[in-house]
Amino acid sequence: MKPIRSFLNYPGNKFRLLPQLLPLFPHDNISNFIDLFCGSAVVSLNFPGCETIMANDIDTHLIQLLSRISNQQYPEFKKHILDIAEQYRLSNTDKFGYAYYHANSSKGLASINRKAFNHMRFDYNYGDSSNDENLDLLYALIVFGYNNQMRFNRHGVFNNPVGKRDFNIRMQAKLRDFIHASQSKHIHFYNEDFSNFGFYGRNSFVYADPPYSLTNAVYNEATSWNEKNDQLLFEYLDGIDSLGGRFALSNVFTLKGKTNFSLIKWSSRYHTHHLNMSYSYSSYNTVRLGSTDEVLITNY
Repeated sequence: MKPIRSFLNYPGNKFRLLPQLLPLFPHDNISNFIDLFCGSAVVSLNFPGCETIMANDIDTHLIQLLSRISNQQYPEFKKHILDIAEQYRLSNTDKFGYAYYHANSSKGLASINRKAFNHMRFDYNYGDSSNDENLDLLYALIVFGYNNQMRFNRHGVFNNPVGKRDFNIRMQAKLRDFIHASQSKHIHFYNEDFSNFGFYGRNSFVYADPPYSLTNAVYNEATSWNEKNDQLLFEYLDGIDSLGGRFALSNVFTLKGKTNFSLIKWSSRYHTHHLNMSYSYSSYNTVRLGSTDEVLITNY
């Protein structure tokens, strides 16, 4: 089946690695799949069926949004987002085309939508971030924002600028596919620190795709990941192994001349699969650029 993209362009997402990752995952006797650092949930969306899929992330904004959208009906929610766009006088190229706005696909719509986008962003930032109305504004900000990203500063203020695109056919398809996949697979969303996430038995499979300590990337401007976090995650995964569960860890051994020696040492007790991947572009000025030794470490 064609891989499903998320509506959210999240740094480090594994969409392009799915053809290599999925065949390396266990598919027999898996009752619970735990996506420990789910990000945009692209791995959860594409994991083959099992009884329960648990998508977890420490980012509260992210999980609230994923959970909100996963519970919508596509036709009604699509209309709701179009209504929001009309309310703020944002562009609708699906209905009117680029010529209506004296624009074209190459130039994009940033100059057309900037004022309205900034107004919507202000309303979101000074509203109640946890209520449904504001979560819908957050989705609209992602749709109309730069590179379809979700970015907050250290004060919890959404600060992604306006983007070149709007709620076009492609974004509508991503929304539809996300809603249908999350509902058909019965994905449940959790907002926990990974170290607090429980163990669900021998038929559980844990996939961990944490931030990479070799990078200076952050998934927002309020948090970061370092070697101490790596060690805590190693201990967590060792615990899963000791209890008879299965896990897979995505990470990099080397990146831009840097080497994660502690990861290499820890991985020696398990199995390492070297993946063929080069991150040749950056979204939100991050992160994994150039050639990397991307690996998947498994205990099975």
